[in-house]
Amino acid sequence: MRTKYSILLIICTILLTSQIAAQEEINFTALTTKNGLSSNTVNTILKDRFGLMWFGTDDGLDRFDGTNFTIYRHNPLNPSSLRSNEILSLHEDKEGNLWVGTSGGSLSLYDRKKDAFINFPSGNGTNAISNNVINSICSDYLGKIWLAHYNGVSILDPTTKTVSKIPLVSGSFPEKPCLFLFEDSRHFMWIGTNQGAFRYDPKTKSITQFQHNNQDPSSLPDNNIKTIAED
Repeated sequence: MRTKYSILLIICTILLTSQIAAQEEINFTALTTKNGLSSNTVNTILKDRFGLMWFGTDDGLDRFDGTNFTIYRHNPLNPSSLRSNEILSLHEDKEGNLWVGTSGGSLSLYDRKKDAFINFPSGNGTNAISNNVINSICSDYLGKIWLAHYNGVSILDPTTKTVSKIPLVSGSFPEKPCLFLFEDSRHFMWIGTNQGAFRYDPKTKSITQFQHNNQDPSSLPDNNIKTIAED
């Protein structure tokens, strides 16, 4: 009887081990410049509502339909092309619009019907984005487009095409390099910077800063915040 139980235990162990080994066998397919990718340096990836994959690279914006690549680059002779080939951020809003953040070329909106881009200027003028390096893009619950850049945060109203800063009643948010934007389920806007994380409350128009504190083990482990997620 003991021998039978021992054999059964060995069989169960072998079956369990084989199942675990099978689960760990994950196969990856690489897409590189040999397959048509414009650059092997990919900064951002997005899958849109049509199932298309978009890759923001150091040498253009790539659209992949599962078989072929379509590459979008800056063309000095075409005002409807991207203003820079280095793509840092991608975002699809609730309306299905694709927003493209570049390094040195500010912000672009992809026009699917015309297969072209609408570019938003940067600078100090009226309705201009105050910096041309767009690190992160995020929509808020009102449909406005938030842009994180090296001069802080700009807010674009896609309907009026007007650009504004964060409206504040209490707290302060000085201009500084902003790296990431994320709106949580409570509509708080989280802003990752190299000086900690900021939480903006749209109802009270107040902002709270979170930083690392050597005396507080429950504080942030570091002040350089590059990405934020909600579980």
